[in-house]
Amino acid sequence: MSPEARGGFIRLNARFLLFGLGMAAVSSFGQTFFISLFGGEIRAALSLDHRGFGLIYSAMTITSGLSMLVLGRLIDRVDLRRYAAAALGLLLAGALLMAAAVHWVLLAPAVLLLRLGGQGLCAHAAVTSMARYFDRERGRAIAIASLGFPLSEGVLPTAGVALLAVAGRHGSWLVVALVILALAPVLLVVLLRGHAGRDAAWRARLAALAAAPAPGRSGGSGAARSWTVRQVMRDPRFYGLLPAVLAAPFLVTAVFFHHVHLVELKGWHHASFAASFTAFALAQVAVGLPGGALVDRVGARRLAGAVPVPLALALLVLASGEHPWTAPVMMALLGVTSGLVGPVFTALWAECYGTEHLGAIRGLLVAIMVVSTGASPALFGIGLDADVTVAVLFGTAAGGTLAAAALATWMCRTPPHDPPSACRAGD
Repeated sequence: MSPEARGGFIRLNARFLLFGLGMAAVSSFGQTFFISLFGGEIRAALSLDHRGFGLIYSAMTITSGLSMLVLGRLIDRVDLRRYAAAALGLLLAGALLMAAAVHWVLLAPAVLLLRLGGQGLCAHAAVTSMARYFDRERGRAIAIASLGFPLSEGVLPTAGVALLAVAGRHGSWLVVALVILALAPVLLVVLLRGHAGRDAAWRARLAALAAAPAPGRSGGSGAARSWTVRQVMRDPRFYGLLPAVLAAPFLVTAVFFHHVHLVELKGWHHASFAASFTAFALAQVAVGLPGGALVDRVGARRLAGAVPVPLALALLVLASGEHPWTAPVMMALLGVTSGLVGPVFTALWAECYGTEHLGAIRGLLVAIMVVSTGASPALFGIGLDADVTVAVLFGTAAGGTLAAAALATWMCRTPPHDPPSACRAGD
């Protein structure tokens, strides 16, 4: 696609693309990298050790992930404007409750609402809407919306540390609540104006795809006729791809959640490590848009096996490096994988399984992913408390990541095809 064509695509769809970017950005208030900035103050104020806070965080994250099995599929049936409003409402409630939390009894539901509203529903609405309503430009649309993640990751760590120093934990979360409240009308009213027409056009494309004979069903994205969740769960490819899909959220969560302790073990300065989030964000931006364009050009299946490789390199750097330069290099490599995950893997599900039930399919994936990220802080926390070295923990993780990459490459050799006819359409 020429620069002029790309510019026309962005210009014609600017409001909707900004909606996806904005929802991705605001989801960061419920992401681990932001909540972990307040981890030390939370543990001190509530008399929690690493394991106690990790277990609360993991339990609430797992609960939010299981909720996505039901709430994720609602985006296939509920108007996007209402779905996004509900997601923002839960995130707002979580911020207010976190500001008021003076005991773990209040901390637990605050974490639940933040994780469900932010990492769960806001991010789900951002990415699923881009994958659903765009066809030939799907990779670019997902990549543009996904810029909201690195933009917030580049700004919020430094801003959060500064805000914490000025306003304290309670005041900081009140400011977060005010930001969410101010952004909601822009996202829901201004940027989703005219969405009814877009939704009608998507449904017309679905009807045409369902009516087309087999040779004509591939469409612009190479997708087969839409699969239901039950059909997907009977497909061996799904399980073969899961380790590669889960590797980044599982392991990046472990690094981010325990970064304060890792910084202490390495002898780095906390402020300089917080600044290295900029390298993480810049790397995501640098690879996101080219990665989305590459998805549109060659297809997501050809790229899926390469996505976890920079993650494995980052873990090896963390496992073996001691010098302060290790932190920005590691974070940049983490950013490369994180920048490719959205465009490649979201487009992959649409290519393999269609878009009619994409919300339900991604809801299942988000549930599995959130459960894995919920287990991650507790598992790595237990290892750190048991004095397992950083080299052993993250060196082993690097080896597993490379194995997941190889498995994904093998699984993607099978081209998209229709779901098994034995499955009922209503599954």
